[in-house]
Amino acid sequence: MFRMIAVPLGLIMELCYNIIKDYGLALLAFTIVIKLITLPLQIKQQKSTAKMQKLQPELDKIKKKYGKDQQKYQEKMTEFYAKSGVSPMASCLPMLITMLILFSLIHVVYDPLTYVLNDVENESFEKAGTVVKNMYTISYEIKDNDIDFNYLVELYDKNADKQLSDEEKDTFIKALASGDTIKGKNDEEFKFKKTGKLDKDEIEDVIDAFLAYNDTTAENAPSITLYEYMIDTDKVSSQLQSRPELIIINMINDGYTSFYDDIDEDIVKEVDDFNYTLLGFNLGVYPKWNNITVLIPLLSFAFQLISSFYSTWHSKKTNPNFQMAGAMKGMMYFMPILSLFIAFGFPAGLGIYWIYSSVISLLQMIILNKVYSPERVDKLVEKEMANQKNKRKTMLQKMIEYNEANGTNNATVERMKKSMQEDEDDDDEEEPVDKTKLSKAELKELQRKKLNEARRRMAEKYGDEYTED
Repeated sequence: MFRMIAVPLGLIMELCYNIIKDYGLALLAFTIVIKLITLPLQIKQQKSTAKMQKLQPELDKIKKKYGKDQQKYQEKMTEFYAKSGVSPMASCLPMLITMLILFSLIHVVYDPLTYVLNDVENESFEKAGTVVKNMYTISYEIKDNDIDFNYLVELYDKNADKQLSDEEKDTFIKALASGDTIKGKNDEEFKFKKTGKLDKDEIEDVIDAFLAYNDTTAENAPSITLYEYMIDTDKVSSQLQSRPELIIINMINDGYTSFYDDIDEDIVKEVDDFNYTLLGFNLGVYPKWNNITVLIPLLSFAFQLISSFYSTWHSKKTNPNFQMAGAMKGMMYFMPILSLFIAFGFPAGLGIYWIYSSVISLLQMIILNKVYSPERVDKLVEKEMANQKNKRKTMLQKMIEYNEANGTNNATVERMKKSMQEDEDDDDEEEPVDKTKLSKAELKELQRKKLNEARRRMAEKYGDEYTED
């Protein structure tokens, strides 16, 4: 699913990159575009959150009245949400969309050659990736078996004093592939661990590629051999082994442009022209605690935490009675911790995107809080609740007419009429009265009206005749 979403994201990223020609700045433009696309959802979330805060006193009343009867409580809550036009789950959708985009963007950041550079066939990238994976596997087979790489060169190099016969070559490669024992220099025996990953032809091709870069005295040759390059964790992270496109970019940028004869020349050309940096900083590296890259996860964490604190502060400011439930408190720290984990666990490009996203989301939140002030929210809530009641009344009226016309059970019709009457009674309820400002006569009249109203409702409930005092 994430790969499917990554395709349109890659197209947007490609457009941004082709305009800016700096992947890190293109990520900023990409983030702005995505935020504009999802802005309607953010507005909906903001309005829903503000309305929930406005309606919180009513929710508290329902909880206080029906909290001990969970079934009745859930019924009243559902009924209240229906009448008010508020969905308690409305705030979850933008977060879900954000997570979908984030985890889909991992593919765009890991595989920029596939999703951003469309001038080369994907098959060529896959073939190059297979070569890199094979090189990585053989490099660690050599390292894990404590095999002297220079000794391999001596055995295998065509210019060595002692050349291997075709039979000896075949024996050597088969031993590396299957885990056999062979005799080396001075009759020293080597027992290889069986990889089970590559056949002998693949191993032979990889070692040929290693040897092509073993002569470090050649003009313009890289400073270290290809084997040493593959086991250098600062050059090739183990986390990239299964996603080799970033390794390909690093290798070509570091001068290993001919590491395999069958690599498509277009790939080398495209990567040479591809600026996978942010103002010169390589976005393919993994942040570490011991260098400046640690700023990426720390900034990501900080901006997420600031957003969480700002949201809580604004909620308390607009609603002094606001209290955070356990789940809300957990979510307040969940997103910052998640951003820290993501920024450390993936290439720097994803952490940079998360920082951009956090900053822009914070600015969006501040602006929307200004636009949807408490006064405006009051009007929105009143208008939407009135609309919901009118829709409900119209719907019930049509259902009553339909059921009466089709001879439906009278009890069903009576329940619908009763529901309509209850809605009208709710509409007729008077605003709360400050009893301290009433005279004794006014207070007595108010009590009489309330008593008569209670009697009327009881009479209707039990089918009795009601006469007002």
